[in-house]
Amino acid sequence: MIVSSLASINEHPEMNTGLQQCIARILSFDLIHLAPGSYPIEGEMLSFKIMDRQLTAPEDKQFEVHRQYIDIHIPLNTNEAIGYSLQNSNMALSSPFDNQNDIGFSDSEQSSSWLILSPGDMAIIFPQEWHKPACTLLSSQLLRKVVAKVHRSYLLK
Repeated sequence: MIVSSLASINEHPEMNTGLQQCIARILSFDLIHLAPGSYPIEGEMLSFKIMDRQLTAPEDKQFEVHRQYIDIHIPLNTNEAIGYSLQNSNMALSSPFDNQNDIGFSDSEQSSSWLILSPGDMAIIFPQEWHKPACTLLSSQLLRKVVAKVHRSYLLK
């Protein structure tokens, strides 16, 4: 997992160049004014979604995980809390993994650590990292955000 401000993303010498290029391509769109929906850039290899989601209390959310895609979470209009677990091996799927949509869920009551992202921040969540997005630790509000999907093999080009 990498957490950064959008303004300083290119200042991370350890950041994969392909990932930096993906982020730059996504940020070249007028994200705040796009309608909710999916926006492919390079087919299934690189795309993003504009989402309007109601932030919810952590206890009302499941952890989720991906196997093939890297998530890039970028809140556009308000703060978003994203729970995560550093004990990924202790998580168990609550239903079969959905390979078509590259997502699995866990009802684990495992404790979470929290990222609080503000507009202008981003979190890069790698495959196999359990996370709980679109949460609020305060009062519920409507979140507009971008979630980009980068297939892990895209970075090997």
